[in-house]
Amino acid sequence: EESCVICLGSNHLLREVITSCGHFFCRNCLDQAFLLAARDESFFPPKCCQQVLPTGSARPFLPVRTVCAFRDAEKEYGPKNRVYCYKSECSTFLDGDFETKVDLTCSKCGRQTCSACKGPKHLETQACAADADDAAAAKLAKQVHGVRCKSCLRVLERFGGCEHVLSPCCTFSRGIFEIADCWPFSFFFPFGHGDETVCRCGAKVNIPP
Repeated sequence: EESCVICLGSNHLLREVITSCGHFFCRNCLDQAFLLAARDESFFPPKCCQQVLPTGSARPFLPVRTVCAFRDAEKEYGPKNRVYCYKSECSTFLDGDFETKVDLTCSKCGRQTCSACKGPKHLETQACAADADDAAAAKLAKQVHGVRCKSCLRVLERFGGCEHVLSPCCTFSRGIFEIADCWPFSFFFPFGHGDETVCRCGAKVNIPP
């Protein structure tokens, strides 16, 4: 008697889904095989006796949720160079195998991810860690005895004056002036009152506690 190769049952056997090895699946086990493949890449594509199951003939017998999950998995597992939402708590698959750098918007959280460095979207004036000229920028910084801002990667050069150097990426945020750690010297003398700190140039600024 013919039976399901997984559960060995004969109920709801799908003889329409013909495998290369000649085995049969019941409707429930076929669904579970495709769901497992969609959730775990190590089981993708679904197989029987190392032979890929016929997706075309199996699809009409799968629930809509399984078909959708499997279709999403095909899109995700296909590209070699995949891009996921940069936010770790989201990590939604966005796309992959880009020839040019693009910004991808996550359909779940709305954040934008750079397809090249796979980090947050950059401003046009900001460098990308994956840029081909990244090494050249580092070389330039060394030549001019400058440094690169850890935030925006700009090359910063001090021509004179005090050692208080601000990168253009330093912005007002929530009313607090944030100082980027852009220069390998101490920015401030260790004195002041509360959040008020005195820079070596004599200016008073407010920095986060």
